[in-house]
Amino acid sequence: MQMEIEKTVAAVKSYGFGDSRDTLAAVEALINASHADLAARRRIELALVRLLEDEATLAAKQFASKKLWAIGTDASIPALEKLLADPDQVMVEAACYALARQPSPKVGQALRNALSNARGNGLLAIINLLGERQDAASAARIAELTANAEPLVYDSAICALGKIASPEAVAALEKLRKTADAKKSELAAHALLQSAQQLSKRGDKKNAARIYSSLNHPDTPTHIRRGASIAQRR
Repeated sequence: MQMEIEKTVAAVKSYGFGDSRDTLAAVEALINASHADLAARRRIELALVRLLEDEATLAAKQFASKKLWAIGTDASIPALEKLLADPDQVMVEAACYALARQPSPKVGQALRNALSNARGNGLLAIINLLGERQDAASAARIAELTANAEPLVYDSAICALGKIASPEAVAALEKLRKTADAKKSELAAHALLQSAQQLSKRGDKKNAARIYSSLNHPDTPTHIRRGASIAQRR
């Protein structure tokens, strides 16, 4: 069985966009058949990891990343962390996709390690995933990115802070809300509304109410002020 798995997965190595999907279908069949066989599934995972580490095509590595999204464990994190540092932003995005469902704290560490050198869409993917994971440990570094000159970067950073909603993230947003940059101020206000909603879900009604009250101010955009007012009455 192990030789079959290795041979089947290795056959994907030269797959290119537009080629026959037969080799991909064979791997997918193995994954489906391993549903009740944890040992086989782990062997498939390791074979997919080897594909990522090999001189495989971009299409093959994207396929492997998509499959690891479904079956990946801590065993695949080191290989995916290497992809986070890949100069090809497409591979960084693929790695983020593969890591998105993994709850391990090692994922957060890998993403935080990658923040410093990531660029373009790869950086955006990492910021967004850290936000989705509500990774409080990344709040300070993401807060620094709100000063980035690229609108897509600071927009993503502000949004991520709103989802993280840690004390450090909220403090950074409250500071941004007072900035002279009208666009960033409005983005921060919207992110604070999201933070309050997150805090409320976590049971921190006191700090949620404090944020809602701070947003109920004439200098807050009407739609955000209205949203805060409605949420505060619930």
